[in-house]
Amino acid sequence: MPIDPHRLAELRSLALHRVVLDRISGDPSVLARAVERMEEWRTSGRVREDIATRWLQVLDSATPPRLVEWLSADSEEARHMRGFSPFAGVVGPRERWALWKRVAEEHCESPATGGVTGICPSVSDLAISKLAAGREKDLDYVAGLLRAALTTTSEVEAGIAELSDPVVEVRLRDRLIRCATAG
Repeated sequence: MPIDPHRLAELRSLALHRVVLDRISGDPSVLARAVERMEEWRTSGRVREDIATRWLQVLDSATPPRLVEWLSADSEEARHMRGFSPFAGVVGPRERWALWKRVAEEHCESPATGGVTGICPSVSDLAISKLAAGREKDLDYVAGLLRAALTTTSEVEAGIAELSDPVVEVRLRDRLIRCATAG
């Protein structure tokens, strides 16, 4: 059953802002641009004064735990503040559309879940999680996915390439090769 469109928009925003959080750690100018944008919005009246003030306080703080919460938490306050996010343009259109598609594919609801949203990863994401676990039964499972053509090594490789830890990437690629060559 498809997820409620409003909830899907919230989940997409959450996923997008988690990417933004990663970008901030690698490029401090992302924060500077966000401060400039929020100042501009406040001056032009595009955003209410109280919202602008809250964002600017968080963006200007030396220790940004509140920023981390607003960008990565699925709380009511975080969802509300992301609705006025000054991080437009940090994630390009192609990456944003790919992210939105992935989020839509991964989340589902059913009357059987009692209104709880389930996470339904793609087969290649499932394979990556099994490779990360690395137990023999998990590697057998991945080998079975590949034999049954439910995913391909190139699809799994593409997902591994998105990881941010080169050591983990190498470990997972080695395990993937082992699974792909298993009889």
